[in-house]
Amino acid sequence: MSPRKRKPQRADSETPPDEKNPQSRTEPRPTPPPDSQPVARLRIVGLNAAERPTPEEPPSPPPPPSRRAEDEKWDPYFSRRVRLLDFLAALILGVVAFFAVVTTYRGFGHSWDEALYLRPAAAAGTWVWDLLRGDRSLLEESAITHAWGVVATGDDPLHPEVAPIPKAVIGLAMTALSGYGIPEMQAMRLPIAGAFALTVALIYLIGARAFGRMGGLVAALCYGLMPRVFGHAHIAASETLFALTLILFTWAYLAGVKRPFMAVWCALAFALAVNTKVTALLLPLPAFLWGQIYHRRDYATNAFFMLFIAPIFAWLLWPWLWYDPLGNFSEYLRFYATHQSTAVFYMGQKWGYIYGPPAPWHYPLVITAIGTPPWILALAILGIASAWAHCKSRSVPMFFFLMAGAFIAVCSMPKAPKYDGERLFFGAFAFLALLAGGGYEWFVEGIARRTWVPAMLRRWIRPLAALLFFICVGVGVATIRWVHPNELNYFNLLVGGPKGAYERGFETSYWGEAVNEEVIEYLNSLTKPGTKFKPLALNELAFQNLQGWGLLSSEGVYAAATEPFDYYILQVRQGFFGNLERALHYGAEPLRTFSAQGVPRIQVFAGDALTKPPRRPEKTPSPAPSQSRTDTTTHTLGNGTSSTATQTLAISPAVKGDEPTTAATADDKRTTPPVARDPALREIPSTVPETRRTDRSFPTDTATSEPVL
Repeated sequence: MSPRKRKPQRADSETPPDEKNPQSRTEPRPTPPPDSQPVARLRIVGLNAAERPTPEEPPSPPPPPSRRAEDEKWDPYFSRRVRLLDFLAALILGVVAFFAVVTTYRGFGHSWDEALYLRPAAAAGTWVWDLLRGDRSLLEESAITHAWGVVATGDDPLHPEVAPIPKAVIGLAMTALSGYGIPEMQAMRLPIAGAFALTVALIYLIGARAFGRMGGLVAALCYGLMPRVFGHAHIAASETLFALTLILFTWAYLAGVKRPFMAVWCALAFALAVNTKVTALLLPLPAFLWGQIYHRRDYATNAFFMLFIAPIFAWLLWPWLWYDPLGNFSEYLRFYATHQSTAVFYMGQKWGYIYGPPAPWHYPLVITAIGTPPWILALAILGIASAWAHCKSRSVPMFFFLMAGAFIAVCSMPKAPKYDGERLFFGAFAFLALLAGGGYEWFVEGIARRTWVPAMLRRWIRPLAALLFFICVGVGVATIRWVHPNELNYFNLLVGGPKGAYERGFETSYWGEAVNEEVIEYLNSLTKPGTKFKPLALNELAFQNLQGWGLLSSEGVYAAATEPFDYYILQVRQGFFGNLERALHYGAEPLRTFSAQGVPRIQVFAGDALTKPPRRPEKTPSPAPSQSRTDTTTHTLGNGTSSTATQTLAISPAVKGDEPTTAATADDKRTTPPVARDPALREIPSTVPETRRTDRSFPTDTATSEPVL
């Protein structure tokens, strides 16, 4: 047996490392990608100490934040998106607002501006309707002047100085609805109700993006529950349409800041606003100021389109400008620049017209403060405080503040006209409502973040705040029902309500909408063939329109009536009171007075009311006590005018003053303080013709040596 051969063993130095120690088996190192960062390795003596260390490179900067992340940090408005639920909520709010208006038309008479707009609107609406049906002959200059007027002087019956959008919208509604049995006065008002509904819906959508859904709901309800705003939604005039164009402009301008292609819509909305009311020309001031402060790199496209494209849109939408754009538009601006300042009664004194300068600078602030429900006013003030508190982190609330402030500030200028309550700065109220939504959210968030609030109660803060708000909404609805149909002359508790405003020297009526169904029914009961009525402080054209519609008896004579009159119809618009109006209101006994909340709105007097003994004094803004029955007496008048006149009869009517009684007796012991003095001695001319006889207890004003009219 041969011995077994043994295989020769290899030396350790010849043993492959993989077989000797499998764990030391090395694999090829993967090549790192070129853009990857080198990984720092730990150097261990004996293992990799001989390797050359890899130098560490500085970390690359993080990628820039996305545009959406930047917007989220800067302002939630630009990051929030409108969801389907928001559109449904806006639709519900708009529908409710529309039907709230159209179901409460009763009580709103034919107003001053509605009578002014009727004929121009009918002509413009017919022109647009026929043009849409294909009549190209209407594009000729003669056809345009026939439908839109010739000169903007105020004397043209088609009134080209009235912007085209209100005339076209109202006229189209009258033309389109004429064959459906809808009364003409209601047909001309329906598009205004639609504009009000759209404004409420858009305010919700904008407010929801700026402050969340609850903030948007608060803003929309605050706007809809402002009594004066709700009242304007019943009137076929330009105010409600103007508010809609402002909200459209706000949406388009904010969209154009982040999406340049939306600047076209911004220009179109600006053109619509200009073609609705002349005060829209100031929109670039707050818009450009806000853009320069907050979005300097992003608003240039909006500015370019507003300055250069919007005029083209405005020209295309205004047929009266087609054949002479520069000449007619300069005439339009000249009319408003030189237009007389309408008289107004403010704080016991007459302002404007022949009484001196317009009302003081604080008129818009005071009217806003006393003409807005207190709970809405408080939320708006909180919203203004919130906008300033977050002015460095949120830009959109400051946009709302600048827009509201622009209208109030321009109207507060010394030479700016101030009359008719809030009409001339009506555009501010939509933005005050948006600020109220922001104020609500700021207040709720501020309470929830307070450390002194127990954790258990924090989750109940929002439900409790919502409950409190809806209680305020219920109060707002009850307030509107209480003041209806006198919403346009609403005054809050800060001035003592409408009666307190009347006693403190504020104008408590101005637009003639108080000549409603109740007044018309009474006038018809007085009417016999040839009965002559004299409207005072009212638009006689409104009575002509009412007769044309068959609402007012055609047997009566109104606009063409001459003396002697059978009846006087007086609207208690103190700013338009001449001496005849004051003598009737403060001295004569009315046949009937139509009041609201204890304040007279319309009074009907017999034609011989001033020849009868005066009525007993009543509580009104009182003059200083008179001294003698037969002596020359100095009266401090209710409108503030101090005049000297010889008093000859104890029953003579008031001379140059809003006196609560027509004459002073020897034992008159009135002690109420006088009101503010009027800087002018002359009085507004009465609407009675100058040929009226002056021997029927109408005294002569010895201060001016003219018959008192």
